[in-house]
Amino acid sequence: MEILCVILVLACLGLFIWLAIVQGNVSDLAWKIGKLEKKLAELQTNKEFTKTSNETVQPAPLPPAPVAEKPTDTVAPQEIIPKPQSEFTIVKLFSWIGGFALLLAAGFWVKYALENNLISPQMRIGAELLCGLALWVCGLHLKNPGYKTTANTLCGCGLAICYLIVFAGHALYHLFGLPFTFGLMAFTSLVAFGTAFYKKTAYLGILAQIGAFLTPFLFSASNPNLPLLLVYFVGVNIAALGTAYLQKWNKQFIVSAIFTACCLLTVLADIDTPGAQTNLIAGFITLFACFYTVGAVLLKDSRILTAGFIALTVCLFTCPDKPGAHLSAVVVWTAITHLLFAAVPFAFKERFATDKLAWGTGLLAGVCLCCFLQHRLDLSNGLIPWIFAVIYSGLTAYVWRWDTLGNEHQNKRLAWMLGTVVLFLTFGIASQFEKGWLTVVLALEGCGLIWLYRLLYVKALIGFGKWLLIAATVRLVLNPAVLDYYTSSSIWNCFLATYCSCAAAMFAAAKGWPQPETGHTHALLQGLGGLILFALLNIEIAVAYSNGGILHFDFFGEVSAAAAYTLAWALSGALCLCFALKQKGTWLTKSGLILIGVALAKLFLCDVWKLSLGARIITLIGVALVLLAMSFLYQQVRLKIKQQNLR
Repeated sequence: MEILCVILVLACLGLFIWLAIVQGNVSDLAWKIGKLEKKLAELQTNKEFTKTSNETVQPAPLPPAPVAEKPTDTVAPQEIIPKPQSEFTIVKLFSWIGGFALLLAAGFWVKYALENNLISPQMRIGAELLCGLALWVCGLHLKNPGYKTTANTLCGCGLAICYLIVFAGHALYHLFGLPFTFGLMAFTSLVAFGTAFYKKTAYLGILAQIGAFLTPFLFSASNPNLPLLLVYFVGVNIAALGTAYLQKWNKQFIVSAIFTACCLLTVLADIDTPGAQTNLIAGFITLFACFYTVGAVLLKDSRILTAGFIALTVCLFTCPDKPGAHLSAVVVWTAITHLLFAAVPFAFKERFATDKLAWGTGLLAGVCLCCFLQHRLDLSNGLIPWIFAVIYSGLTAYVWRWDTLGNEHQNKRLAWMLGTVVLFLTFGIASQFEKGWLTVVLALEGCGLIWLYRLLYVKALIGFGKWLLIAATVRLVLNPAVLDYYTSSSIWNCFLATYCSCAAAMFAAAKGWPQPETGHTHALLQGLGGLILFALLNIEIAVAYSNGGILHFDFFGEVSAAAAYTLAWALSGALCLCFALKQKGTWLTKSGLILIGVALAKLFLCDVWKLSLGARIITLIGVALVLLAMSFLYQQVRLKIKQQNLR
């Protein structure tokens, strides 16, 4: 208990200091803005005076005497602007720390009275409740604007003491029954909401939310009344939405979404018979989605939409995993929830037409719904992603008519939409793959985004597409899980389709990269494609010598397997040199020389000594002839290229 108190003290002190710093910065900014406004008014006055003087053709009559004192009047207010930053910060800091110390004193008084049996439990609880109510009443009636911070602190401290004492009366003294205690703490939260609205301070609203959401979990119950609990959460969200709408406290409703998700996850983890109850929770999650979408529209804040979507999606993806849940009901509630979030940018385009966060949230909701349905319905033919691709293609055509294709915001909206359509198409194609479908999605999506840049000229497309292609390459080349795949000894396997598709996406992306003559990204994408094909070549050799078991690369084992790797490396190096002559790429030349050098070193240091004397002689003669022929052909091709350049 003492350790928990120390942690709470440190956390609250840190919160108080942070709030004080934030309020001090706000005060400083307000002072600077006032100073700048006065300076701007002075500059505008001087500019108008200069303009009037220049436009006068004939001498104007002398101005009256009071006009000569006008510059003095405009400068005087600027000199008396106070800078209340330090005083404001210290007042708030000391007031909050004092209120927190008073709350700790009340808690320790209860503990001390309990240990020493000073007075009866009824008197202890009554005295503490009267103390909390007195502090709340004092803060409520302290209406002098100069003592606003102190008044808010007294109200918050008094309500917190009421929370503490009511819980102590139930848990420690057993004076109150569970229904009465629950109702009393809920009423205290309602009073805190009303006080926050009356005093116009967001801190009391946050305190009310914390108390309201923690109230049900302060009482341990093995089988809680789930409908009543969910209705209670609905009431808290309604109160938070009303307060946020009337007072423009948008962050309070964001906090409400986060607390609601935490409470729902706790309920999902604790319920004993989750079959029908999970469906009930999923239905209430849809109701909460209505609150957050409506709140985002009313408050014109896409952050509420994003917070609600993330919070409820986590809960929904937890619901279907519970045993006994009816699939149809969960799927229906999940579909309705995600459709609510997805429809907001389209239904309220006047408010969210230029809001990137709202568009990203809406489209991500559609992607999550597609993934959820694909996973739950277990359709491997890619029908669901293709249906979503058709739907979003129609929505893209609808958005296309909003504005001309040169407008910055229109291009960004179309980039979001077309990128999502490409994602659904690639998802449908990748669903046909047995292994590595996620990697195929990354590669094809990255290639599609790079080609979309040539239409919309949104820089985020090529940046995001390039990193998707790099991620796909890392998964293919450096993924150790590939070695755990069980496969047959035939080269016509899942590796061939997966690696060839990703390599083709790399080369296509390099072809569509804008201005390939500038920068190194064009060469990087070509190099990634070649690296994937080189990895595929080695994997196919391992497949051929694995006899249908787990893949392993035996570079220095059996003579035939080792020779196959050496020959593959040498041929890969020769191909790199041939392409280097055509494309004039120095990195291709270096790669080819490195591969050929490694192959020759492996041949002379390892492979040759495993052969018999006759085979060793034949092999060395063959290698010599191949190298001489490659050198001769390389010189001939290089000479022809030089002659063509001279013409």
